[in-house]
Amino acid sequence: MIKQSISFVILIILGMFFANKISASTPPISGTFIAFPWSKHVSYTLADWTKEFTDMQTIGIKTVIISAVYLEGYTPNPTAYYDTDIYESYQSSKLHLDTIMNLADQMNFTVYLGPVDIDKHYTTPQLNEKFILTSLAVATELHAKKYTDHPSFAGWYVQNEALLNWVDQTDYLDWSRLANHYKSLTPNKKVLAAPYFIPPCAGNPTRVRCDYQWWPDKDPQQIATNAKAFLQKTNIDILAIQDGVGSNGVTLAELATYLPAMDQ
Repeated sequence: MIKQSISFVILIILGMFFANKISASTPPISGTFIAFPWSKHVSYTLADWTKEFTDMQTIGIKTVIISAVYLEGYTPNPTAYYDTDIYESYQSSKLHLDTIMNLADQMNFTVYLGPVDIDKHYTTPQLNEKFILTSLAVATELHAKKYTDHPSFAGWYVQNEALLNWVDQTDYLDWSRLANHYKSLTPNKKVLAAPYFIPPCAGNPTRVRCDYQWWPDKDPQQIATNAKAFLQKTNIDILAIQDGVGSNGVTLAELATYLPAMDQ
């Protein structure tokens, strides 16, 4: 392991049947994402959230990653799902984060908080800088509002999704700025990111995005090397590797070779 505190979390999104496809020792799914505003969660009541957490607990899910509590570009107006003074004019009438954190405390869940998502923030340097600065501001407010004091709070989620085929020095700086700030607020908590990878297009010409490939092909060991370098050069502790099967980015056979290489 590169860092004593590092662990690779493999989030297999499509279902537990992957356990038989990859290896007999693959653990069942124990974590999931809550993503605003695309899901039905936006309209949830307390009763809905209580049922959701009860159902998750029943099937063995123990960790919830909230992708972002403040979003821009996905709805006509920006939306905040927590008690905010900074973005009060955009605050949802339902403070979903308060409900989630309270239920997580009561039911012994672990929660990672993603502060911000700005649609297509990676397309221009100006928008990316806005994303970073907004993330720092929201994280600071979440800490000031004592969301990070909840027993269920385990750390932060960095919304940027790194492509492990191609990570350059600029990317390392972006992730480091976010991770370093989050850890300055909560030094004893972890920072989690969810990168992805794309196997060679030559092996699957219908693979998503291969019609405009701009990244280098990498074999399993090279992807694993990039993942370890990413951890070395940022202050991130946990990589929740996206499997990519549901988006036609990776096949099950490829997954069975790439994940073991990274889990070392």
